[in-house]
Amino acid sequence: MQALPRQAIDLSWDEFRAMLTSLGPAVPGPTTERFEREIADFVGASHAVSFGSQRSGMYAVLKALEPREGDEVIVPAYTFFSVPACVVLAGLKPVFVDVDPVTWNLDPEKVRGAITPKTRAIVVTHLNGC
Repeated sequence: MQALPRQAIDLSWDEFRAMLTSLGPAVPGPTTERFEREIADFVGASHAVSFGSQRSGMYAVLKALEPREGDEVIVPAYTFFSVPACVVLAGLKPVFVDVDPVTWNLDPEKVRGAITPKTRAIVVTHLNGC
């Protein structure tokens, strides 16, 4: 396995300040609105919504599934704790599936075997540069 190296991003003070103060629904403003509009245009959607964190975005997406009791979401067994936590908080049941020992990402064959009529989503994540 080879992890991707960490990267440094060289931002000016103005770019850094704009990043801190403009992204996410908690800090609405013209920069966020422009960002969402440009993302929507780029992907061909009528709207886009940005979030200040992975957790808030994942929670919103999972709640949008309008989960019913017993609904399941497949998640990698090797992941950060917030992934299954968001699944549970959204009212769904996490189903842990093992990862490929070479890539450390979800093993597609094991995912196929874990899908049931109760499966509502498959969360594909990365961790530690893998």
